[in-house]
Amino acid sequence: MRTLKSAYGGGFFVSISANYSIKAENGRVQTIVPSVSSLVATLPDARTLPLGFTFYLVNTLAGVDNISIDYNNGSGAGEIIGRGALTIMRLAGNTTQNGLWYISFHSALFDIGRTD
Repeated sequence: MRTLKSAYGGGFFVSISANYSIKAENGRVQTIVPSVSSLVATLPDARTLPLGFTFYLVNTLAGVDNISIDYNNGSGAGEIIGRGALTIMRLAGNTTQNGLWYISFHSALFDIGRTD
């Protein structure tokens, strides 16, 4: 029997107070909640992933700041996940460590029921 993680890529929720490494084994959907400002999430080595691999990266409204995304070698990917936003990153090239990532969706999330 296949598990949800093996069938659909699974999901992962983490609250971070230091820089974070995005890992495929944590699932395709990763909710990253920064508890301090100026944090960076680093993409995995693209050579270890199949073409088309997609991450759904979420920064909830509970996060205190944006999250910057870096390539695997530490250089900036130029993507920032705003507080309360979702970014979808799809791997289009995996012959180098950094790979070629397409950002196919970037959107603010709505937090229904919040009163603040």
